[in-house]
Amino acid sequence: MKYTVVFLVYLLSIFLFPQILYAQCSITGKVTDLEGQSLSYISVQLFRVDSSFVTGTTTDTLGYYQFTKVSPSPYFIVFSSIGYKKQIVNANTTEKKNELPPVIMETDNIELNEVVVKGASVIRQKDRLLILPDKQQVKQAGTGYDLLYNLMIPGMEVDRIKGKVKTFGGEATLYIDGRKADYREVQSLRPRDIEKVEYFDTPSGRYADDVAAINYITRQYKSGGYVAIDGRQAMGYLNGDYNIVSKLSHGNMNYTLFAGYSMNKYKGDINDNHEYFIFPKYAIDRKTNTLDNKVKSDNQYVQLNIANQNKKRNLLAKISFVRNDAPDNFSRELLEYGGGHTMNKESSKTTNQSGNMPTIDLYGYFNLKNNQYIESSLAGTYANNSYSYNYLEDKYTTLTHTKEDIYTVRADIKYGIRWKERNALSLRIGHYHTISSSHYDGNNSSWQHLWTGQTLFYAEYNRMFKKNLTFSVSPGLSSLQYRLHNEKRISQISPRLKTNLTYRISSLHQIVFNGVLGNTQPQISQLSNAVQEIDSLIIKRGNPNLDNTIFGDVNFNYSGQFKNL
Repeated sequence: MKYTVVFLVYLLSIFLFPQILYAQCSITGKVTDLEGQSLSYISVQLFRVDSSFVTGTTTDTLGYYQFTKVSPSPYFIVFSSIGYKKQIVNANTTEKKNELPPVIMETDNIELNEVVVKGASVIRQKDRLLILPDKQQVKQAGTGYDLLYNLMIPGMEVDRIKGKVKTFGGEATLYIDGRKADYREVQSLRPRDIEKVEYFDTPSGRYADDVAAINYITRQYKSGGYVAIDGRQAMGYLNGDYNIVSKLSHGNMNYTLFAGYSMNKYKGDINDNHEYFIFPKYAIDRKTNTLDNKVKSDNQYVQLNIANQNKKRNLLAKISFVRNDAPDNFSRELLEYGGGHTMNKESSKTTNQSGNMPTIDLYGYFNLKNNQYIESSLAGTYANNSYSYNYLEDKYTTLTHTKEDIYTVRADIKYGIRWKERNALSLRIGHYHTISSSHYDGNNSSWQHLWTGQTLFYAEYNRMFKKNLTFSVSPGLSSLQYRLHNEKRISQISPRLKTNLTYRISSLHQIVFNGVLGNTQPQISQLSNAVQEIDSLIIKRGNPNLDNTIFGDVNFNYSGQFKNL
């Protein structure tokens, strides 16, 4: 009996052993960041419980990974990537197909410029380009604009002096850690504090209102600070720009103080102009040549940023004051008239301009449960401007002095949600209110007063099909109301629409179609009864009956990466 049992066990083991040996299963899952965005090219390594390595892979452009033909056994999986904290997840393969819960990667404050990154530094993700600056690009940059210029992103033109970034579709909006940033913040951004740059060439979600969006992702310091001073002085003529930045970090709080001064003072700027005027009975040809000129201007600013940031929220308060002054700018020119009246004359022009603008800006971004967020902002600005213009040509003279007060209030709130089925929805409502008052003294004295209110509502839906096709549509309405003093009140409702279709041929090639329909707010410089004489031939008039301006834009583009090109 004893030998019979042993024999049966032996036969059973011979029969079952190949089945166990060749039994195979699969492990699949997805990797996202804290905001639910898919993460591409994350390293995924499979280990046995005794720490022996089994196999490895990376996530695709949608953040998915997969292990096939693995034996049923307990494992642990290690997820790692530059800029993110390492994650370790247990995986018990009890089924033939094992789908693990999404893995959420947290950003890590690491020194990227101390790491040699091999492979592509430009990674195409489903809705953006992710660029990892290398050590040389960081070393040769002094500002956030310098670093962006050094990255040489295809289709992007960076003006480091003026702080303008242009793309195929228009000017890009700049962000720092997901919040909109102004010129001084980007200019004062230390390149070594930038971990990576996100370029949204087809923006959606929280960036849906932008033609293109660039987001600097920076290191977050828990303590310490720095003071940085920079200056630029031209030697050929008097031109300088001097700035100081001081930043202090303590826990989740960051305090940043900006201050600066810039000035211009030079002579001898030559300006040659050729104009042709057609009147009912004759035409006049006028050539203008500069004989003498003098340019002088200066600008001062101070700004305080107070930020509180953690995994659940990002709060920011900005208080700033800007002063501009351009006194006693002078030019003398030779005018050569031809056509109906042939003669030579001299003219002179003197201008004085000054302005003061305090601003307060409040911003909040809140991460909610189940891949939801709320983003809100409130800003108020007051501008007090003064402008004088004096023109003399032979016996003709004109004088204009303008004083202007502008009050602007902007409020905006957006709600967004992203579902696991590759769907996303965002709702936004905002209101913009402007009150303008202008006093004109001189040849044509008048007082103009214009108030403008515009309420916008958007709903954006984003859908991804089969990993390579993305479609988004953002319908909306604009309720515009404005009234010029002594004129009737105007109310207009205009449709707004933004749509995008992106087809990704591969992770390195894509085709994009965009369409936009919108409208603009009227400005007092155009919508008014004001009359300003510029010279003996040109008069600038406002149009109190100006209609609502509707604009549309359709564009199609292809982008691709060929090895190192």
